[in-house]
Amino acid sequence: MHVFLEKVASLPSTPAGGSVAALNAASAAALAEMASRLTADKMEDGALAKELKGMAEVFHSYRVKFTDAIDEDAKVFSEVLSAYKLAADSAENRKIRDEKIQESYKKAVIVPIKLAEDIWAMMQLIKMQHHHIGDSYITDSAQAYMLAEAALKSLLYHIKSNLMYIRDKEFTEKIEEVLEQFG
Repeated sequence: MHVFLEKVASLPSTPAGGSVAALNAASAAALAEMASRLTADKMEDGALAKELKGMAEVFHSYRVKFTDAIDEDAKVFSEVLSAYKLAADSAENRKIRDEKIQESYKKAVIVPIKLAEDIWAMMQLIKMQHHHIGDSYITDSAQAYMLAEAALKSLLYHIKSNLMYIRDKEFTEKIEEVLEQFG
């Protein structure tokens, strides 16, 4: 964790905001997983315990996916930074550089969009979970939701910021339609 945060705090600019949002989402999934598992272990209602254990497995899957997204987001934004470093000393090189910049910004939007969709889905599951969590773990469930919400808001901001650099109107309109589902 120390190494990751040291990388965030230093140059170059990856990992950065998207990776931190993925870390928040992974932390949210871990808390929700713990709350589901520990509550299920203490339950007398077998059907509800089984449901919570199933939720714990889903939260585990999200945790793994979001942990992987930390590096994936850094990788795609690294491609943006690399594209800007390409030679622009001739018309042909400027064209190649511009195409690479556009291509890399699209990737830098697609990765967090997928992540945002998964976070949104996880938040709905946390809401369901919250109604069944024992008193001992209710704050963990609430904190999981708040971390997920912060991760989602951060990603939406980053996506909108990156969209400003993309000239492909059809692509940006499709992404903006997807963003509407988040309110």
